[in-house]
Amino acid sequence: MLESMKAEPLHLCHRLDKETTGVMVLARSKEAAEKIRLLFKTRQVEKIYWAIVLGDPDPVEGIVEIPIVEKEVQSHQSHYKMTLAPNYRLCPEDGKVMKIRKNRNAERAVTRYRRLASASACSLLELQPITGD
Repeated sequence: MLESMKAEPLHLCHRLDKETTGVMVLARSKEAAEKIRLLFKTRQVEKIYWAIVLGDPDPVEGIVEIPIVEKEVQSHQSHYKMTLAPNYRLCPEDGKVMKIRKNRNAERAVTRYRRLASASACSLLELQPITGD
């Protein structure tokens, strides 16, 4: 496609987390791409995402901290995905919060959130990962 438009090839600098689609950072030159990659590698890039969610968070801003772990997913082709590995769950009998055994392979995952707007049964959230790449 770029050849027919007589455009120079773009250089991939960064893509959103593995198994996620939709966001890539591209550069027009190899030199710029290398500088941008270094910024991501040294965590000098502030990542902010927007998400539309069902419902209205209470409180409207805060921090979510739920460990994540890589688990095998069975489908037509076996593969791995990151999934939540919470340290607490609700007891089905009485609804009380109970601590569960930590998964040794779980990684810390912390995200700051803030509601930007809400309408009907949905809210627009701003998400800022604190941990992770």
